[in-house]
Amino acid sequence: MKFNLLAQKGKIGKLELKNRIVFPPVNNNYTHRAFMTDESIEFYVARAKGGCGLVIIEATSVDYPRSRSVLNPAIDDDKYIPAIRRIADGCHNYGAKAMIQLSHVGRQTRKSVTGMDPIGPSPLGSRSALYPDLPKVLTPPEIQDIVELFGAAAVRAQAGGLDGVELIMGHGYLMNNFLTPFSNQRTDEYGGIKGGLKLCTDIVKKIKERCGADYPIVCRYNIDDFLMRDGNTPVEGQLIAQALERAGADAINASGGMRDSDLNYADHTSGSPRGGWLHLAERVKRVVNIPVMAVKRLSPEIAEEALRNGQADFICFGKQLIADPDYADKVLNDRLDDAIHCSSCCQGCYDVLWMRQPITCMVNPAVGRKVDYLRRRRNARGNKRVMVVGGGPAGCEAALEAAKKGHKTTLIEKNGELGGNYGICRLTRAKKEVGQVFAYLERTLEKNGVEVRLGTELSGELLDEIKPQVVIDATGSDFKTPAIEGADLPLAINPIQALDGSKPVGR
Repeated sequence: MKFNLLAQKGKIGKLELKNRIVFPPVNNNYTHRAFMTDESIEFYVARAKGGCGLVIIEATSVDYPRSRSVLNPAIDDDKYIPAIRRIADGCHNYGAKAMIQLSHVGRQTRKSVTGMDPIGPSPLGSRSALYPDLPKVLTPPEIQDIVELFGAAAVRAQAGGLDGVELIMGHGYLMNNFLTPFSNQRTDEYGGIKGGLKLCTDIVKKIKERCGADYPIVCRYNIDDFLMRDGNTPVEGQLIAQALERAGADAINASGGMRDSDLNYADHTSGSPRGGWLHLAERVKRVVNIPVMAVKRLSPEIAEEALRNGQADFICFGKQLIADPDYADKVLNDRLDDAIHCSSCCQGCYDVLWMRQPITCMVNPAVGRKVDYLRRRRNARGNKRVMVVGGGPAGCEAALEAAKKGHKTTLIEKNGELGGNYGICRLTRAKKEVGQVFAYLERTLEKNGVEVRLGTELSGELLDEIKPQVVIDATGSDFKTPAIEGADLPLAINPIQALDGSKPVGR
């Protein structure tokens, strides 16, 4: 096996996991009025079925609706337990463990969304235009009420059969607001990093008190706030880790940044380096004895090396597991060629999220579909002759779907390679990973019996030869020239011509 260390069992507290692959909490906006839907449940169970050792359910509001940001599910009432149990049972059926992230977003919400004032340690607003409201300053008794809310939420998670909880203490949410001098200017017992640690450790202790000393708690927080001033650095990140361990935390999920960061923490696109945050996990590993999880754009090769070098104990694959729910199984069984490759475009799974729409995926059109649609899709069969015209993403997916349903399928593409206009992206430094998407599609089309004809244009003679019963037009779109003066001059070229080299760009 190529990835022996990823396949090894691991432990968080007394909880044993079958491997070192974690599906981290990924909000998906599949909820309905704070309830997790069939789509929510299917989303998480599918990743357990696909081989993950641990599945962590998305950020879940402990005080709904005040503590919601996007379309978060809630966990502040017992009525939400049945859906949680369905996820726990579903994950356990496939040998995976399941946790849930408990969340309070603090000042990162809007009164126009929740009908309530955001809250925080100090009357300081966010730099982000997403959150224009000044937070209401919490009093010490109100802070203790929030500690109780987290404790009650953990009890519900335990009652729902979940194997533990993760606490979100980073990314600009409530606990991060208290931990970071940038947003905490209090002078009372909750002021400064010491006061922030009081809140965080009180919550850890409360959960242990309510759920038992052996109930696992993972703490996800910023090892680095990525702020030029008044932010925590990895030095403070190490001190925070030690304090959380002393309070009873069972693992650290090493993350970083927030919307106020000077370095954009949200850049998970292919323009950011692979393994760019691995050093954060490594810094924490040096000072604690509990397991540490590494996050952000980690390839299986980088992950295996990180485990070998003692830089981390568990590896989180987020976007890869959105693109391909069976990614863990394919990694562990040396089937990476069969894995749907995430190009880190962040369009369907991230940009859409903040539009409060259900997430999708640019490279896997099944993501975000209704469960009943997916069931019909799996059951559909046919035996027609199908021709797909155009070898871009849509054409490749259409041909693949037709072949999987049993149709005799031919795909024609006028150029000498698959990709279409979208494939031009692979010629750029930041988007070169798009090339791996089409390498995967080329292999998968062949495995599913699709006849691919490159350098072939649609013609009457071709129609007479193949005699398709169905023709799918996937020729895509052309670049639209803007209606500006000079756009028709010979020196004006469009982006596709500039990238593919068909016209010189000059200086």
